Amino acid sequence: VYVRFRSKSGGSFDTSATIDLVHSMTSCALNLGRAYKSLDSSAVYYITPPYTKDGQPTEGPCTKRAFKSSSIFFTYFASWSDVQIVEKTDLANIADDALGFMPRGPRYTPQNGTLMKIVSDPNVYLLVNGKKRVIASEDIFKSLGFQWNQVEDVAPELLDTFTLGSEIVENRAPAYSVIQYPDSSRLYFLEKNPQDDSVILK
Repeated sequence: VYVRFRSKSGGSFDTSATIDLVHSMTSCALNLGRAYKSLDSSAVYYITPPYTKDGQPTEGPCTKRAFKSSSIFFTYFASWSDVQIVEKTDLANIADDALGFMPRGPRYTPQNGTLMKIVSDPNVYLLVNGKKRVIASEDIFKSLGFQWNQVEDVAPELLDTFTLGSEIVENRAPAYSVIQYPDSSRLYFLEKNPQDDSVILK
């Protein structure tokens, strides 16, 4: 924990301390946030704290989720060598997580214009110029021409890496996004007018 103190005269000084975890609400025979498999199976599992079906963390023993594809695996880990081999019974003794799938992890790099959400929050975010901007309502989401199958489920750790921008409350595409008209194959990049931030240029 790092703390910066500021004095009345305007000066400042920093201090730090460490907090040690002495008790966890979750009990687990394997390490949370690690990948495991058994020798007689190709399935790779991620060990998680327990979650409810709507993605809310809850108390209790840890659970496991299988990686459904290698592309999702590599959004969490850099190499297959990060997978630890354990006895089949070690994995069998850990219940399957209610969520049932792995969202994209913290190593994933979403591009500008990506739609993202986490399973425990109904808000949908549009990534615009490095900032996550929540779309204010379903009507605005649809008016912008988005489809629900375009929204990517991501881990909270990934979403937290982006600064929160202003809410999208208008039914027009924001600056730094790309648009296309229905009757044309041309793509347009939107940006703010350097002389007037209130004007959007294409």
